[in-house]
Amino acid sequence: MLRILLGLLLVANLGLWLLPGPPAPAATVSAASPALVGRPPPPAPSRSEAYIRARCRALQATPEESRWQRIGWCQDVRQGLRLARRHQRPMLLWSVDGGGDTGRC
Repeated sequence: MLRILLGLLLVANLGLWLLPGPPAPAATVSAASPALVGRPPPPAPSRSEAYIRARCRALQATPEESRWQRIGWCQDVRQGLRLARRHQRPMLLWSVDGGGDTGRC
């Protein structure tokens, strides 16, 4: 019975591959591709060094926003439990996949 079901699934999947798909879209030319229509691309906006430095400063985290980086993080759970017991404080177990400074956890 199992062989029959597997055979039917295989035939059904092959049938889906053999069916004609939707027609390929025709090539289009948009305003986003000026090189295709013979016009030069628009000039890039001029960015001075002072502008770039100001933008970098504006995008940097403030000391208040980066307070969490001053926390004494432990590298392992046992060390955290020892410190929590010694200081009679709760322990926060924070687990992330990737960098913690990206704002996502």
